[in-house]
Amino acid sequence: QESMQAGEGSNLTSGGESSPSRVSFVHGLESGPGGAKARWLRRRFQTEVPDMRMSMFSLVKENSILRSVIRNALFTLPWNLPSAALADSLERCLDIQREAIAAYAPHVVVASSWGGAV
Repeated sequence: QESMQAGEGSNLTSGGESSPSRVSFVHGLESGPGGAKARWLRRRFQTEVPDMRMSMFSLVKENSILRSVIRNALFTLPWNLPSAALADSLERCLDIQREAIAAYAPHVVVASSWGGAV
């Protein structure tokens, strides 16, 4: 259902039902706070989108899987490296979301792709 009032904190749907006023969105692997889904949610609800600084290959993103591979390369057997890197990136993203949810206290958590795994 489309919201009757677009904008932050709108809490009335077209059927007159109450909807959550605080939403936390957990973005996908290559997305972030500026992604299309995050923007869509912000237009309709008061939405927090913590940046997990996540990517598959970007070295610029501090929690990227590639950076985790590099971080774990000296301490992990070669055949365990992919799973160790994935676990490291996942744990870092979990930490970001735990802090954000504790601070923001959302009524609803919405996630997409990688964010759903987190």
